[in-house]
This record gives sequence, structure tokens and C-alpha cells, in this order.
Amino acid sequence: MNRIIRTLCIATLLLAAVPVFAQNERSGQRRNEWREKMKTEKIGFLTSEIGLTPDEAKSFWPVYEMVEKAREEATRQFFEAFRALEGSIQEQKGDAVISEALNAYLAANENLNAIDRRYIGEYRRILSSEKIARLYFAEEKFRRNQINRLGANPPRQ
Repeated sequence: MNRIIRTLCIATLLLAAVPVFAQNERSGQRRNEWREKMKTEKIGFLTSEIGLTPDEAKSFWPVYEMVEKAREEATRQFFEAFRALEGSIQEQKGDAVISEALNAYLAANENLNAIDRRYIGEYRRILSSEKIARLYFAEEKFRRNQINRLGANPPRQ
């Protein structure tokens, strides 16, 4: 009798878990759709703010995509280093471990900042200095607009 009850409990738990996994899959799909929407909005916003001509846009966007991929990876590494540093402080790991985590954090931060310096030559082959400056201001403006928009209408989880 205990065996039957235990089997029924396990089966019930497994069946209850199926909707949770399906919900996570839908949530991931929604996240991807949201990212694509943001990417499309960003392209339109930057194109307008910078004042790209069609010829400039043809050359600019492939370079920009390459820079964005590099930034994305560097940002991921930066936040990993940040979390590791934060964890070593909270767990009171000791000065040697914290020092190592701090060095990794600073290196990740430098790497993130170096990306723009690394690719500025690519941008200069395509755009004037004024348009490059407009790009950096437009990226920040877009970021702030999105933060304000999310603050007004937080996404549903």
C-alpha cells in the first residue's frame, strides 16, 4: 500500500512539474521576442539620431553588430567578475581571494572600456567624428529611454 501511495505521489509531482517547464520555455521565447523588438527599435532610433545615409548604413551596421557582440561578451564577463567579487566580500574569503577577485573585476572593466577604443578606427572609416559622437550619445539616450519605459511599465514575469 505504501508503495502505491509513494508511486502516486511521485507521478503527481512529475505531472505538476510539466507546466512549470512549459512556462519557462514560453518565458524564454518571450524574452527572445522582446530582445528582437528592442534590437529593431534601437536600429531605427540610432539610424535617425545619427543621421545615417543609406550608404553609411550599409557599411555601418555590420561593424556595429560586431562591436555589440564584443560588448555583450565583455559585459557578461564584467558581471561575472562583479558577482565573484561581491561573493568573496560577503563570504569574507580573506584578503588574498578578495584581491584576486578585485583584479579580475578591474581587468573585466578595462576590457569592456577597451572595446570602443579597439573599434573606433572601423567607425572612422565609415562615419565622420561628429556622427561617431552622435552614436555614443544616441546609445545612451536609447538606454535611458528604455530604463524610463521599463520603470513606467515593468515587464511581466
